[in-house]
Amino acid sequence: MLSIETKTENEKAVVILDGRLDTSTAPDLSNVMNSLPDTVTDLTFDCEKLEYISSAGIRVVLAAVIEMSGKGSKVKMLHPNQEVIKILEMTRLTEEVTIE
Repeated sequence: MLSIETKTENEKAVVILDGRLDTSTAPDLSNVMNSLPDTVTDLTFDCEKLEYISSAGIRVVLAAVIEMSGKGSKVKMLHPNQEVIKILEMTRLTEEVTIE
């Protein structure tokens, strides 16, 4: 199960993830990402409560990275746990996102 909360203000969006981002929940995040305003150029994923991310979740994050890159900005991921960081490193997504 994954809980997704978004906070948008002007060009900034924060997507708060709580739970597991896997094959069954990745479409939910994809829908949320598609519903963000086109004016968003500053995207942050708050991963403090994200327990796990699968390849399906990585694909959704990568799509966001590609979209933000086209707008001249990078995606940020806040407070990912060690397991999530390990998966991001294995997929080399750490080269494309800013981890704080």
